[in-house]
Amino acid sequence: MEMRAGLDESAWISRERLVGRLNEDLAREYQGVIASTVSSQTPKGAASMAIAGEPEKQAKQELEHALVIARRIDYRGGMPTAVPGPVVVCGWMSSGKWSCGAPLPPRPTWPMTWSSSSGPGAR
Repeated sequence: MEMRAGLDESAWISRERLVGRLNEDLAREYQGVIASTVSSQTPKGAASMAIAGEPEKQAKQELEHALVIARRIDYRGGMPTAVPGPVVVCGWMSSGKWSCGAPLPPRPTWPMTWSSSSGPGAR
């Protein structure tokens, strides 16, 4: 086996597999953006005021992470996903307790296929 940077070939993954894993990470970042955005705009009760700005800061950080990952996918010749992972929104209830709702339905599995009438660029 050829050695590269001190690792044998079994330690390397294909570009397609790397792009797939990066897209999984990107879907999780989208998940965080959505959940944090919703949480930032739906505070409940006095306890939520103590953390009022935190979900908005978190949403901005998640978006920055998503942009970095999307650039890495594009650099490797892949197409960044536009589908978030399942979103669970959490927040303070009027009772002062932290609560999380049920997740939305799961995202489609990869690889996704598009018909000419429904895919990216369809009109």
